[in-house]
Amino acid sequence: MTDTVQLTREDGVAVITLARPEKANAYTQAMLARLRAHLDDLAVDASVTVVVVTGGRKHFSAGADLDELSVRCGRDALDLASRQTFDQLARMPQPVIAAIGGAAIAGGFEMALACDLRVCSPDARFALTETALGLVPAAGGMRRLVHILGAARTKDLVLCGREIDAPTAHAWGIVNSIEGDVLARAMAVARSLQSRDAVAQRLAKMAIDATAAGGVDGALEAAIQAFLYERRRNAASTS
Repeated sequence: MTDTVQLTREDGVAVITLARPEKANAYTQAMLARLRAHLDDLAVDASVTVVVVTGGRKHFSAGADLDELSVRCGRDALDLASRQTFDQLARMPQPVIAAIGGAAIAGGFEMALACDLRVCSPDARFALTETALGLVPAAGGMRRLVHILGAARTKDLVLCGREIDAPTAHAWGIVNSIEGDVLARAMAVARSLQSRDAVAQRLAKMAIDATAAGGVDGALEAAIQAFLYERRRNAASTS
């Protein structure tokens, strides 16, 4: 049986690949469980400094498997596996890069939004289509988009189900760059990240995420910088 969520490691970069191309990488509950298991392992692996998530060149992910979606009940929404998985992805201590080839639709778009940086192909397209099914994006997509786009554009995407192309996603700040070979670009960004101080990066990510959540002022930045100043001084004194 083919592993539909594959993990490889290359010199400190972990690459997670969604591998269900016949279904445009639509994810099942089993795939989400597999993804969570990989994330658990990577979060405590000191040898891994950057994580890349991709679906290959043709599809990032079409979101939740529609056959499974059709049998969901109200209780499932309270402990929604996709929300738990994407929140776990967002909390990863390492920087996480989404390499988006092709479509990122519905929950696939929400998965990409949980990553720290996003690189997409020229033919990439993005949409939150849930309201057409009588649902809403409930795996973190709405709250993350509000931080990126503000309320008006988020409502445009969610209420109207508007599909946007790669140039629009880039202009709106949803993706960081548009590249012909998204995985190669993601790996180049990963190598660039590896050249910087890993502890400072992790603390910076924590501060940015906490600030985006709306509950942090400059005190956290000051505390982090104080720690890093002392760390640098101690390193200098022992060298």
